[in-house]
Amino acid sequence: MRNKKILVIGAHADDISLGCGASIRRYSDEGAKIRMINFTDGASARLKSLLGGSGEDRRPLLPKECEILGIENYISYNFPDNGLDSVLLLDIISLVAFS
Repeated sequence: MRNKKILVIGAHADDISLGCGASIRRYSDEGAKIRMINFTDGASARLKSLLGGSGEDRRPLLPKECEILGIENYISYNFPDNGLDSVLLLDIISLVAFS
């Protein structure tokens, strides 16, 4: 995987780590350069009482997640959690293309 670049994209950072965290770590260990983009804070739509969710912004946890998974850099946007369907697709594509 040396000289390979991988971009991982998800609505929430935990989607990325739960969905493909082991693969990300493996490719990182094999020398790939990995960048992550997530689009929401991952919690703003959750009520504190719902399933024990805190309702707090989880983005402060991103540096540690990236360290554990071997992600070299990341960017996080502030789109509405559980509301990406209300965002113009062109806006999302533009961010990915120019990130």
